Amino acid sequence: MTVNTSYNTQILNSSETKVVGTSKETKETEKNFASFLENTQEETQELNSVYKFLDEKGYFNKVELEDAKVFREILFDGSVCKEEIDKLSYKQLQQFEKVFGNGVDKFVMINGEFPNPNKGNYIKIDLDTGYILKSANLTKDEKFNTSLMNTIKDMTREGIFDTREGLRKIEDFFMELRVNLGQLALDDELRPSYISKGVEDMGLEYASRYDEIKDRANINFKEFLETYIPMLLIQLEDSKQTISSQTYDKYKGHSDIYQKLRNNFNKLA
Repeated sequence: MTVNTSYNTQILNSSETKVVGTSKETKETEKNFASFLENTQEETQELNSVYKFLDEKGYFNKVELEDAKVFREILFDGSVCKEEIDKLSYKQLQQFEKVFGNGVDKFVMINGEFPNPNKGNYIKIDLDTGYILKSANLTKDEKFNTSLMNTIKDMTREGIFDTREGLRKIEDFFMELRVNLGQLALDDELRPSYISKGVEDMGLEYASRYDEIKDRANINFKEFLETYIPMLLIQLEDSKQTISSQTYDKYKGHSDIYQKLRNNFNKLA
């Protein structure tokens, strides 16, 4: 929800303002709110029905009262924007992603628009904001997750999310990151997923297993970042004559993002 737009300001003023002043002020508030409802466009009404659906299903009851109030304000218009996410604490980001990113009805907050299986509506979110939310619970290590969120913000400023190629690059990287984390969590050999040891779709298996065991995985993230980047670059050069140029460019792109991630990780205490 974009708070600085006129209709959202009217929503918040009408629904959240405490009655303190004269009855004239109260009537004026009610009049403004009634006017807003009367003039709301059909698209906004559809988005608001998503908010009602979340409310009816008890999503807001899954968090503390103060957090629920903040989340209600964000989701009132059925959308999530970067400015709102930036105001949340790390713990709030985690709660928001857990409840609304992977809720019981699968409101997966990535890819721009999210179908509501019951009503045909959607929660709308920018891709970079979606990946920031996704980063909040990727591991149980706050420093690593925060570093990843900062890396996403850096890439947003660089315009990575403005092109189809850039979107594919970050999507591929997140998949590969889960593969590598899965290898570490399972105490297996750390390697890029194009080196499959002859096992088809082994990379997908690592990513899937990581999602299952990530909360109990013990990973040394500093060691991971310091050792894997040079290892990946060496493997790429050794494989350059045997892999396609597309594969080489893809994993070279991964190494570039890994280096951004390592730099952001080392900046944190």
